[in-house]
Amino acid sequence: RVRPHPDSSWWSDINPLARRLAWERVLASDDGASAWRELAARSGSGGLPFSVQLWHADVPGSVVKEGAGEVGGIADMSGQMPAARVRKFRGAAHSIHNSARDEFVSALCALVDEASLEGEAAAKHGT
Repeated sequence: RVRPHPDSSWWSDINPLARRLAWERVLASDDGASAWRELAARSGSGGLPFSVQLWHADVPGSVVKEGAGEVGGIADMSGQMPAARVRKFRGAAHSIHNSARDEFVSALCALVDEASLEGEAAAKHGT
């Protein structure tokens, strides 16, 4: 997304307004952490009517923090919600769907198939 320009300068393919919006609404926000805490609280008090997936890229080339004690990292998130299904895409960079496309699509299709079967089973039992 950031690449050298023919005139020896650098070019970013990211729209400046999109960057600003991402900074204000995502990067400078704790909305994700807050939502995760809410899901974890509901998961621990009777469960959720759906599975929670925590998919992440490999550490090199991503922003993932895997170590114990890393606030907001994988171990921290797993500790908050042990029922979350953690999946690491080995060798994948930050953009998993681009850097490990086949594995990502396969995992996503399997998840959709599983949810579909669970929905069919729930419908048969009236739940």
